[in-house]
Amino acid sequence: MMKENDGVYRFTTRSPMAYGIMVLAFLFGALLIGAGAYDEPIMWGLVAIGAGGVALGVLMIVVLIKFQKPVAVVSDEGITEYASKVSKGVIRWEEIYDIYVYESFGTNSLYKPDQSGGKKDSFVGIFLMDPEGYALRLNPVQRRLIELNMKLEQAPINIPCNLLEKDTEVFVELCRRYLR
Repeated sequence: MMKENDGVYRFTTRSPMAYGIMVLAFLFGALLIGAGAYDEPIMWGLVAIGAGGVALGVLMIVVLIKFQKPVAVVSDEGITEYASKVSKGVIRWEEIYDIYVYESFGTNSLYKPDQSGGKKDSFVGIFLMDPEGYALRLNPVQRRLIELNMKLEQAPINIPCNLLEKDTEVFVELCRRYLR
């Protein structure tokens, strides 16, 4: 989901697993509260546990909405991406050579399609003018991740398309407008 605020575009995602847990907490809570409708002393314990499940579901909704971190932020300055452990701050437009969507087979694009079962993962690749220079401002672990990305994938910085959901094309087109 993309949100615009004063020329800053935030691309966010919703975690299906978090929603699944939330729904289970609500259902479990409602089931136990419904079981407590019988006037048995043991049932009141189930009602208390059920109320806890409903409270947990409500708490998860609040946390997901209030503290949701964007996948990427696009502004006049550049791109700030939070999808990987590689990025550190804003990647300025002057540092970016190109950006496009590509497919990789499995977790390592060195595999041939017949070796990975044909499963393709799509990424938005951020290609830098000077990846080594960018890596110098990162910590050693992040520097190593950039090196691995450049060996195993096509781009030094990658954003999985499944995190951008339906906004992948919008994200790429918006970034390309800034690159021109």
